[in-house]
Amino acid sequence: MWWPLCGDRPPLRLVVRVPVWFTSSPPPTWWQLCVITKDPQREFKDKLAAESVRAKVIGISKLKKKYVPFEAKRQLRAQYDIFVADQRVLPMLPPLLGKSFFKARKLPVAINLTKKNLRAELEKTVGGSFYRRSKGTSNAFKVGISSQSQQMLVENVVAAVEQVVELTPKKWSNILNLHLRALNSVALPFYSSLPAAQ
Repeated sequence: MWWPLCGDRPPLRLVVRVPVWFTSSPPPTWWQLCVITKDPQREFKDKLAAESVRAKVIGISKLKKKYVPFEAKRQLRAQYDIFVADQRVLPMLPPLLGKSFFKARKLPVAINLTKKNLRAELEKTVGGSFYRRSKGTSNAFKVGISSQSQQMLVENVVAAVEQVVELTPKKWSNILNLHLRALNSVALPFYSSLPAAQ
């Protein structure tokens, strides 16, 4: 499900019924994850490795020192599919990552790295979808992938819409249209309402 997405607000995680990235099997081999942590990064790198989680781990101090030039930030952004960050360092990241992350819609999503089962926490975090309420009047977010069944996609659309409505000021009275579309398809409307009378 897509709306045109813009804005620079941190993404909110949506819990979809059927995970977008994780199903009953491990993540696909092409899937690349980057985890940004508080220092020392070695502590979290060892914890993730102990739980057989394949991910690039970058501590906040390393991010400040190594990824200062624009080209370094661009390469970091392009190298990974999803970024997650320790919720304790998340507020520090916008100026450190720069505008390229905002424009590419790759802002890190908050994760609680104090949990004992980090693999389960990662699966819960990145297995959903991410909704970023824009400064404008339209938004877009992913609720499924083409390999999922029709029933899975329907369940995800319903779950996502319910949550987005709760996050929207004035709820349904502030939503005029909902559309579904694939990456290269036209937008197909499945909900429409008239603006409320002033």
